[in-house]
Amino acid sequence: MRIKQWAWVLLAVFGLSGCEEFGGAISPKTLAAMQARTRRLTEIVGELKKQGHSVAIETPSTNEVRVPLRFKGTHPYIDVDTASGGRILMLFDTGASLSVMGPRDALKHGALFVDSRDVRDVMAEGIFGTKAFRPALVPQLKIGKWSVGAVPILVPAESAVVTPGSSLKIVGFNVPLKVCSYVTVNYLKKEAVFGFRQPYQPSGYPHVRQSPISFVRGVPTARLSAGNVSWDATLDTGSFNGIEINEVVAHAMGRSKEGIGVSGLRLGGVGGVKSSEEIGLRYIHVPSLEACGMVHRNAQIDISPGKPRVGSFFFQDYKVTFDILNRKLWLEW
Repeated sequence: MRIKQWAWVLLAVFGLSGCEEFGGAISPKTLAAMQARTRRLTEIVGELKKQGHSVAIETPSTNEVRVPLRFKGTHPYIDVDTASGGRILMLFDTGASLSVMGPRDALKHGALFVDSRDVRDVMAEGIFGTKAFRPALVPQLKIGKWSVGAVPILVPAESAVVTPGSSLKIVGFNVPLKVCSYVTVNYLKKEAVFGFRQPYQPSGYPHVRQSPISFVRGVPTARLSAGNVSWDATLDTGSFNGIEINEVVAHAMGRSKEGIGVSGLRLGGVGGVKSSEEIGLRYIHVPSLEACGMVHRNAQIDISPGKPRVGSFFFQDYKVTFDILNRKLWLEW
């Protein structure tokens, strides 16, 4: 494995808005433990190989791996087993390019942190600011019958938000994007399917829609439009919202001063926690919205900080397949 390949992966830009929150500051003891497990990248690769772990994300021999989904609200979670023998319930977040763990979880499951001489801390941008994350590798994660290999992760180098008792546990899209031909998040049957080698074939539902997607900075992205305005949106299972735009798109629509305010919500992400009133969260309706292969009449669109996205509130009514091989999104119901 070449160092430059890992450096490119670890330096990928990804946003954490809509993800779980990391609570509280990192203790001096935890910081010291992280430093004790910091290595040069070549040392990490050598150490993992000596332990018998693959240093690449692997393709299983089977054509599909199926795992149950568990939901918190509309967010999909999967069980991930680690080389240490532990199991973690992790958010499967298609809007995050890299996987994430909190410091204590990362240490518990054998993470080795990359020396800053090889890869500097990654500055992850969220909806409320930018925070530093430490690049690391976790040996041999396992998703169902898929023994994934050594997975690059990001670990907060400081407190990311301030909600006590919560933690960052995220499987990012970088893992399937490297080896899968498709990934299905079936909200209806509460099942995730990771496909390998073969093209995706819709089945089991009477209604099928398809639309083109691209992969921008490692995450699936689609083109949406309303009236004469079009924009790119991240397809983000880690977002609780439905269709969401930012002030730039709202301005292009001529709707920057419009909308019905949403009150009483506390929203967390990288950079802190703010109320819906503070960020100006509001919603509008548009006569017609073209999104994900369908035309939606009198559609509600939320306006908030961050990048435009399509979230789990929209996807929850569908079997959603990210066709990596053919660059398509499939919705079935």
